[in-house]
Amino acid sequence: LPEGVIMCLVVASLAWLGFSIILHEDKKLALCVTPKIASTSVLTYVRWTELPWQKACLYNNWMVQDSRRTCNALGVQFVYNTYDISHPEDLKPLRIAASQRPPFQNEEMRNFVPAGVSTLITVRDPWKRILSAFRDKLMHPHEAMDCQWDAQCIDTRYVDGYAQTSSGMSRLSRVFSAICNFDQSNPHFAPQHEQCLNSGLLATMDRRGGNVAAVAIDRGRSNLISDRLNSTKPFDSILISRRTSEHANFTVPLSILVRLNEYFKLEYSILKTRFGISYPGLGKVLDLAQDMKADTVVVNVGDGSVIPVEPIMPKSSPLVLSQPPPPNSLPLPRARARARARAR
Repeated sequence: LPEGVIMCLVVASLAWLGFSIILHEDKKLALCVTPKIASTSVLTYVRWTELPWQKACLYNNWMVQDSRRTCNALGVQFVYNTYDISHPEDLKPLRIAASQRPPFQNEEMRNFVPAGVSTLITVRDPWKRILSAFRDKLMHPHEAMDCQWDAQCIDTRYVDGYAQTSSGMSRLSRVFSAICNFDQSNPHFAPQHEQCLNSGLLATMDRRGGNVAAVAIDRGRSNLISDRLNSTKPFDSILISRRTSEHANFTVPLSILVRLNEYFKLEYSILKTRFGISYPGLGKVLDLAQDMKADTVVVNVGDGSVIPVEPIMPKSSPLVLSQPPPPNSLPLPRARARARARAR
C-alpha cells in the first residue's frame, strides 16, 4: 500500500467494524481487535486520544464521556459514523484494516502489520464473549439490526443455521446449536482463533520480529492499551462503562452445552499455552451436571452462571406386596375328597 493509505475492506455505512487491526506506525504498535472484545471501545479510544481534536470530532464518539460537549465547544460536528474507516486523510497517523466476512485469515490482513511493529491483541473468555454477542445482537431488536426476532433475518445477519435448528428449543439453545453446527460468517460469533488468534496471523507477526502480547479485557487490564500507547489518558477514564444489567435465564439441553464446550477448547488452549491466560471454562459445571444426571441446565446470560436442573423422578404407584393365603384356607386335594365322602 502507498504511504498513509488505509486499506478498507468494508463500506463506510456499516453498523459494526468486524475483525480489525489498528496500526499506529509512529508508535510501532498495532492493536488487533475481535468483535465482542471491546472492539468499539478500542477503536473509539485510539481515535479520540491519538488524532487531533479537529479530526477526532468528525466521528461519532458516543462512548467518550463529554465528547459532544467538547466537540461543540470546538465548533466541530461529527459527519462520520463510529465505524467509518473510509477517510484515510482524517485518520492519520492511524491506518486500519478490517474484514467482516470469511476468510478472516486472508493475506491482506496477515501482511498488514509491518516488520518490527509490536502487536497487542484483545482477548476475552470465549464463554462470556458468546453470551455478550447473544445479548447485544439477538435479545434486543434495535441492536439486532431490526431483525425483530425474525428467524431468516437473524440467520442471514448473525448466526448461520439459526433458522434451521429445532424451534422447540429455547432461543439461546438454538443459537448454541447453530454455533456448533455451522461455520460462522459473522465475526461476532466466530471463534477468536479465526480472527486475531488465527495461527496464520500469529505466525506472520512472529516472523516479522515484533512482540505479540494479549490483553485480557475481562480481567481489568484494559489500561494496558493506554500504557502501550504512552497515553496520559487512561483507557478506563475516557470511556463510558457498558456493563450489562441483563440477567435473563434460558434453559439449555446439557448435550448442547457439552458440544459448545468442545467448540471452545481450541480458543482456551491458545489463550493458555500462547499467552498464559487461563479461564475456568465449562468443565466443572458439566461434571456436576453429569453427576446429578441432569439433562438440562439454566444459563444466566448476564453473569454467565450455569445451574444444572436436577431431574424429577416420575411418581409411581405404592408398591403392594402380595399376602400369603391363611392356613387351611385352600383345602388340600385329599381333604376335599374326604369332605365329599362324608357328604354322601
